[in-house]
Amino acid sequence: MRIVKYLDWMALVAYCSLIFWLSNQQTLPMPPLFEFQDKVMHFGAYFVMAAFSWRAIRHHGLTGNKLALAAWLFCCVYGL
Repeated sequence: MRIVKYLDWMALVAYCSLIFWLSNQQTLPMPPLFEFQDKVMHFGAYFVMAAFSWRAIRHHGLTGNKLALAAWLFCCVYGL
């Protein structure tokens, strides 16, 4: 189980690094398909980050609402 813990944290760090790298780009090669596309993309990106953080944080003994709150707070702080 210890290797799974490290893999979950490495996946979260890699995904956060990807978001950081994409955020530093001048423009992204994405054609505009519909209005508010950027909002949907942000929601999707942070939803995936929440899933990664949920998997990583659960190894520290949090369950239920505390786990959900910790994952949500992680994503909020990272987004700031």
